[in-house]
Amino acid sequence: MAYIVTATQMVAKVDKSERYFEKGAVLPAGVSTEECKRLVAAGVVAYVKDEAKSDPDAGSTAADAKAAADAKAAADAAAAEAAAKAAADAKASAAKTPAK
Repeated sequence: MAYIVTATQMVAKVDKSERYFEKGAVLPAGVSTEECKRLVAAGVVAYVKDEAKSDPDAGSTAADAKAAADAKAAADAAAAEAAAKAAADAKASAAKTPAK
């Protein structure tokens, strides 16, 4: 069982300090149960049961969740880049259009 970060970046209380975690990171054992519950309720962390121990052919659930989070982050970045390019193209096109 593990808690995987689903937000782009978040802060969690670890022991007596606070630490930043990026998407796909696995929260360490120093994060209290209450803190994990709060983070799950806030929607920035997901609880993943580690079924890989009972089925060696199943693969690593935490690694799969991290890979999925990384793929989503890459897709989000590509979409944001495409949107920025489209906005820049539209602005450049509007600048070329003569005013009447």
